[in-house]
Amino acid sequence: MLRGVNLTIESGERVLLEGSSGGGKSTLAALLVGLRTPETGGDLLERMPSGLMQMVGETGWQLSHGERSRVYLARALLQNAQLTVLDESFAALDLETLKRCLDCAVKRARMLLVIAHP
Repeated sequence: MLRGVNLTIESGERVLLEGSSGGGKSTLAALLVGLRTPETGGDLLERMPSGLMQMVGETGWQLSHGERSRVYLARALLQNAQLTVLDESFAALDLETLKRCLDCAVKRARMLLVIAHP
């Protein structure tokens, strides 16, 4: 849990915020611009009123790109389809999370087609 953190960005400064997918970068941005108010941490699915079945995206629950990718991947794999097609599903993920998600997809999908740009 993150407590007692202070962040100061001076006029004219440029800041690059890097971190793993789901690490809170988009949440920090939403806090900085006042779209969210600080509250305690918690697991992603526990925050979502309908859990894994929560509508996400523009008209539903607002998730970071990385969180959205992981929820979509989980939904696709839980369908246990004959063929799972993932079209640019990993583009928003950092390298470590991408590896974990791809390993999971390879283990759980019956047949897998991954479409990605180099």
